[in-house]
Amino acid sequence: MAHIETRTFSIEIPGQFGFVRPLWESVRAEYETDDDIVMINAGVDDDHLLSQHHGDHFATRFREYCLSRRGQVEITAEYSLTVHGRAARVITARNGQGDAFYFTGIEMDAGHHFELTGDCLVTEERIWFPLFEQTLMSVQLFGDPAAALADQRQGVEALLARPQSKTREEATPDPPPFNVPADHREYFDIDDHGFDFLPESEYYISAHGHTGGDLMIDLKARARDHDDAVHGAFLNDYDDGEIALRFSLNGIYHPDAPQGRISFDADRDTAGAAYLWKDGFHYSIELYGELTLIDGWVGFEGYLRDDLEKRSHKLRIAKRLPLEQLDWHHYRFTAMAELRQAPKTLPRHVSLSNLTGADLPPGLFGYTSLESLTVQYNPADRSADGLRALPDDIARLRHLHTLYLSNARALHGLPPALATLPELERLMVSGSGITAIADGILDLPKLNTCLLDGNPLERLPDTFSPSLRSLSLAGNKLTTIPAALAALPELRHLDLQGNPLSDLPQDLRDLPGLKLELEKKQALFDYRYPGADGLGTVPFDKRLFLARHDEALNTLLAQALCDEQWAPYRHDLINLARRTVALATSEADDYSEVGNTRFGGLPDLPAGEPYPRLHGDDSPGYQFIAQLNCGELAPYQDYLPRSGLLSFFISDQENPRALVRYHCGPVSTLRSAADLNLTDDDIGDDHGLYSPFRARAGLSVSLPHFYSDQDYYRDAPSLAPLEDQFELTETLTETLKNALIEAATVPPVHAVNSFVFKQHDTPEIEAALALGGEQDDFMVLLRVSSDNNPGFCFWDAGEIYFVIHKSDLAKADFANVYCGLESS
Repeated sequence: MAHIETRTFSIEIPGQFGFVRPLWESVRAEYETDDDIVMINAGVDDDHLLSQHHGDHFATRFREYCLSRRGQVEITAEYSLTVHGRAARVITARNGQGDAFYFTGIEMDAGHHFELTGDCLVTEERIWFPLFEQTLMSVQLFGDPAAALADQRQGVEALLARPQSKTREEATPDPPPFNVPADHREYFDIDDHGFDFLPESEYYISAHGHTGGDLMIDLKARARDHDDAVHGAFLNDYDDGEIALRFSLNGIYHPDAPQGRISFDADRDTAGAAYLWKDGFHYSIELYGELTLIDGWVGFEGYLRDDLEKRSHKLRIAKRLPLEQLDWHHYRFTAMAELRQAPKTLPRHVSLSNLTGADLPPGLFGYTSLESLTVQYNPADRSADGLRALPDDIARLRHLHTLYLSNARALHGLPPALATLPELERLMVSGSGITAIADGILDLPKLNTCLLDGNPLERLPDTFSPSLRSLSLAGNKLTTIPAALAALPELRHLDLQGNPLSDLPQDLRDLPGLKLELEKKQALFDYRYPGADGLGTVPFDKRLFLARHDEALNTLLAQALCDEQWAPYRHDLINLARRTVALATSEADDYSEVGNTRFGGLPDLPAGEPYPRLHGDDSPGYQFIAQLNCGELAPYQDYLPRSGLLSFFISDQENPRALVRYHCGPVSTLRSAADLNLTDDDIGDDHGLYSPFRARAGLSVSLPHFYSDQDYYRDAPSLAPLEDQFELTETLTETLKNALIEAATVPPVHAVNSFVFKQHDTPEIEAALALGGEQDDFMVLLRVSSDNNPGFCFWDAGEIYFVIHKSDLAKADFANVYCGLESS
């Protein structure tokens, strides 16, 4: 692994990524496959872009932000993880070109966040997503992001402001090798300009993360007699002559003092074992030369090359290392040759890559103080077919708390000896050949994180650790999982995607962090809808909701679809079309009429009934969205109550919960909204109260949007090709719109029983997953769009939708309505 540390975060990049480039408060890592480049981009940023997306909470803004970052994508999963005490929001997505994305955001302080993005092919996400998650789990956040990003911005501005020279680059001779100065004099020289080392220079082994760290050498210096006219050729103009070179180094352990020679070419270690950050220089300057660790000294001989100005500046450094400050217990050893030089009781962390042979190296398990062990293989390398077994000697590692095994394809089992490790907290085995887990391993008392993705696992043990919080089993061959998993008190995240499951414990159904394909959730759990009253369902007539059973709408559809271009789709379009009540705000409402259809403002309430509150009399109020006069809407449909008033409220716009109240008596008995003494401060959502507007109603018809609407085509197969025919579906939408205008109906700004534009899933599927039942048995009780009249703007011009089971609607029981919010 590569340990990267900036001023605001540290991160462990898996060893498969040969190219790792830190840049200010970010890092980029790449691995080139035959077909693609797998990438990790991570860094700290301010919330400027996030703030352009609506939402009162970080998670909702980050979700919308992610949807704008890689073009048109479909979200495949959303969940949360805890990373070193901070909440991380994870969103995975795919596009139509075969690319898969792993987005993660962690809120820092007010105005700043950390984000990590992994890119790979959909066909390889089972290989790379576990590594993206492993990388995420290594992240540590610290420092002052505002100050660090301010310096970054200054650097970028300085870089962009400098004109590129047209002169030919000067020839630079090869630098001589570094030798410890005979007089033991320390120096930091650029050309003929001397710099003084600053006391803020640091030398340490990073203690961040669970798997150890690199030797960090942070050399800070200040120009003597700083003068922009003299030093401006290579220093920026805002750090007052202060510069820094920070090196992250591995493979350099020696019992007397660190040793090694590392060559840098354009800031990159040519062997991929060291990383560099720079401060104080022009950002067009890159480092070339050799860093040397020898006899307790660090030295550098080389050049600072300016690719814009086409010139180089000689750089020479010599600095004695304070060896007594280095705590090698935190160091991560990356090779057996290096490890063998250390006393047996010293090493705590080992990370080995692309080992050859069927066994782990002899002597590894003699280092009984190890706390973390990582063995990883490049999946494209032949060595991935080498390791065949872990020896029982692993039981000697009594202090081991972290074990990572990645892409060991020939490994077909884990030894029972693992079950004797009392301190094991994190176990990751991905991309291997294991088919089963021995008893006792997964119920180790301290095990809290276990990732077993991309293996051919066929069964699991029956017992698990009560400390287990996160278990990922994606991409295995499991047909069921033990019932004991559902009873774990700390379990927050369980990923079962990509398994041929045929049975699951019913208690898992309500686990918030369960990741499982929708169709499997519906097939494997008891999803019978219990009814809002808990008494089950009653019969209902599905024909009431379809346009084809209304003579006027059937005629309108036939006329709108008479053109020959609709012939292949006509039958299924007519069968799928919904009988909709269109609603459009018309004029401001002064509350002079009680019980009218209204959007925004305040509701008319039954006499003596208080305005609904979120948690009790003294808590903030629900946000009122609309009220529908059922008598006014009765001529346009047969599924709503024939009289009375339906009132719609939501808890907030971040994670909206619905409250729908039905007054079945005469609307004339209602208390006017004008009598309610409420202000924005009384409402729980930050948007407060909206402006009240009356609304007109009319008969309409609704068709799918032909974007991620595949779930509607199960009984309408001819429509599936329309998903890829944007121009044709736009023509269809316009044709239907014109037909409705000619019929003098109300435009469906808002609507009852309409389709809703969604980027993934459908409102009916969301409701079925949340409430139980079949998606076909739910209907959209009300869709409310962003609307300038009352001032609705749900996130980024989105829509709120209320969904009810048709049995509850038949009972006129509105106590169990689902609410969702969709934004582009």
